[in-house]
Amino acid sequence: MTEGQINNIKGRIGEAIVEAILREAGYQVCRAGRENSLPGLMQNPREYTPDFVVFRAKHPGLYRLFHLEVRFRFDIESFLKDEAKKGATSIFEQRSKWPELYFVLVTDQPRRGKACLQVAELRNYQPGLEVQTIDLDRWDVLDVTSDIMSSYQAAIRDLFSALHYQTQLARQLYKEHAVALPHPPRARLGIP
Repeated sequence: MTEGQINNIKGRIGEAIVEAILREAGYQVCRAGRENSLPGLMQNPREYTPDFVVFRAKHPGLYRLFHLEVRFRFDIESFLKDEAKKGATSIFEQRSKWPELYFVLVTDQPRRGKACLQVAELRNYQPGLEVQTIDLDRWDVLDVTSDIMSSYQAAIRDLFSALHYQTQLARQLYKEHAVALPHPPRARLGIP
């Protein structure tokens, strides 16, 4: 497996964990992302669609909908800085089409004092300015408790550490082949 493939797997695991957390907190969760839709059902298959539509009844017959995009990022702070530099082309600009869009960022290497699951709050987003995050269990928009979060954070660390080992193995394999061959056949090795 390549590092890119492993990161894609981590992203899918992150989505599954966020979905499980929200369901445990009493929310209805519908997968809506582009990769989950049949191309024939979409007007424009290249158009952005958030990963999840999330809702829960506030009062009988009254619902509030949220749109969540889940992204795995090894380094959340670098991702946020890079997106801020993009300005009008940032993925965060999608909030103009999706007013209740929030980003849940998943990492197994959170900065000290931060959780493995963080939310990028976009209410006051302005192109070029850095976006701040808040831990999912401290975010006042959803009711996710610390008890729910703690067990899933342990799962993230356990699952991702096993995948991290696979990444190290892929890098080692590449180094061995790169030294042994003058021009390693990268595609055949499955390494970008």
